[in-house]
Amino acid sequence: MATRKTKVDKKVATKSLSAEVTPTYDALVSTIESLVRDARTGLKAAMNAIMLQTYWRTGEYIVEYEQNGSDRAIYGAGLMRRLARDLTVKLGRGFSHANLIYMRKFYVVSQKSQTSDFLTWSHYLEILRADDPLEIAFYAKECENSKWSVRELHRQMQSMLFHRIALSRDKE
Repeated sequence: MATRKTKVDKKVATKSLSAEVTPTYDALVSTIESLVRDARTGLKAAMNAIMLQTYWRTGEYIVEYEQNGSDRAIYGAGLMRRLARDLTVKLGRGFSHANLIYMRKFYVVSQKSQTSDFLTWSHYLEILRADDPLEIAFYAKECENSKWSVRELHRQMQSMLFHRIALSRDKE
């Protein structure tokens, strides 16, 4: 003889079914969320690395063009301004006269394309405002070790951290 299910039995069955599905569904959502977040993080890191390498190589090409095979650069009249204008027309934003000067400086101060995985182009733009190679190296290393944001890096540079530490070591 078949038993007849009542409304109460259906509610119990539905609750137990959703109780069984919920942890599995939540795990599914969590797994997909983790996958997408990891992909986004990886994408940002990859884009940053490619951008830094591209800007470093752009600086390298500029220096090689300026030097034309010689040890010392001969600065052509308006080379950077002309290059900025032509690259901006062909490639869009990001190739202003000032940015090209920073790309050139980035190449000159960064040996053998040694760049940080943490530092972004915005970090380097801030760091490259310094003129002293020791100061540039100091801020790049401190920024990476301390995981400074660009804002924090700017604050530390404005507070003359490098110079304060140098003065304190001179006293010793």
